[in-house]
Amino acid sequence: MTHSTHPDGAASTALEDVSFQPKQIIQKPIVLITGATGAIGRELADYLIQKGMKLILTGQSEVKLSRLRDSLKQVLEAQNLNESDAPLYVPFDLTKGDQIDLLGARLYEEFGRIDGFVSCTGFLKELGPVAHFNRAHFDKTMMVNFGANFRLLQNLHLLFQGSTNPRAVFMTSTENRDDAYWGIYQASKAALETMVISYAKENARSTSIKANLFDPYRVSSTLRGQAFPGEPEGAFTLTAEAKEKIAYLLSRDCDMSGEVVKLSTETEAR
Repeated sequence: MTHSTHPDGAASTALEDVSFQPKQIIQKPIVLITGATGAIGRELADYLIQKGMKLILTGQSEVKLSRLRDSLKQVLEAQNLNESDAPLYVPFDLTKGDQIDLLGARLYEEFGRIDGFVSCTGFLKELGPVAHFNRAHFDKTMMVNFGANFRLLQNLHLLFQGSTNPRAVFMTSTENRDDAYWGIYQASKAALETMVISYAKENARSTSIKANLFDPYRVSSTLRGQAFPGEPEGAFTLTAEAKEKIAYLLSRDCDMSGEVVKLSTETEAR
């Protein structure tokens, strides 16, 4: 077994060793969030717990997952929720395809279904001209923002079959779409959007799967800090409207699919 220890002394396990509490019967919607330790993922996890969802939260950094666990423990206590309502925390590297396949297999083995999926992962190392863009950064940008979501969708598709109302939501960005130096990052998002819209149409008649994209507009994240280093830290948070719209896109009431959903306030800001 592979273990590591956090600074606070709490043990953390690798993906292969995560305890999924096998064969438990869960009545709540089971929702997987990738990139849960980021600015959007953290706030969304807090909100969705309060909406009564059973969360599976992934992140690359075990230290950040530990901090997220401590933060959400306070939310559980405030809501008088018990241990069975607590999220499952999974250390997970999206750049490793074998880990994506393993996660899909483990979730299918232990739960048999996923009711909702939210992709909050994103990567932007630099903005720059296409002619001189760092090739390693190009590869990682396309892998995290597009390739990993492709592989996740392939693995989650079978899990969606076990759900009555499967929903998938992918974070995207439509701001700066046609601006100079944003070409590589926005190409990765354009590829993601094309894939998700195609997937939604492919499943429109034969399944109850609804897949959409959501633009949270401006959120002070590590990614945004790379693009706008002069912005004050924490200048933009995930708005109440954004949380409500994502929760709706995950709900059985959502009847749209293959759409890019934006904030009403975003239109006003532009």
